[in-house]
Amino acid sequence: MVTIIAGLIVVLRSRNWKTGGRKYETDKAPVSAEPDRVSDWDMLSNGEDPSENLP
Repeated sequence: MVTIIAGLIVVLRSRNWKTGGRKYETDKAPVSAEPDRVSDWDMLSNGEDPSENLP
C-alpha cells in the first residue's frame, strides 16, 4: 500500500521537478575556455587526464 501511495505522489509531483543537469544533456554544449569541475569529471569518465593541459 505504501508503494502505491509513493508511486502516485511521484507521478503527480514529477511535473514540478527540475530537469536533469548539464551532466545528463544529450547534445554537446560548446566547451568554455576555463574548465570546471563537471568537465573534469567528464574527462575522467572518457579516460582523459584533466590535469594534462594545465598552465
